[in-house]
Amino acid sequence: RQRYEECFRRWDKNADGKLSKEEIKAASSEIGIFSEQEIDLMIEKIDRNKDGFIDWEEFLCALCLDE
Repeated sequence: RQRYEECFRRWDKNADGKLSKEEIKAASSEIGIFSEQEIDLMIEKIDRNKDGFIDWEEFLCALCLDE
C-alpha cells in the first residue's frame, strides 16, 4: 500500500490530494500505457463522485486495495 501512496503523491503534482486528467496524462506519458481516450474512460469509471478528479479513496478502490 505504501508504494501506491508514493505513486499517488508523485502523480499528484500540485499536492491537492486529487489526480486531474492532466496529471494522469503526464504520469501515463512517463510509462506510455494509456491513450487520451483510455484516460477519459478510466476517469469516468473510477471517479465515483463525478467531480472530474481521482482522489485517494477512488484510486485505492480502483486498485482493489481499499481497507
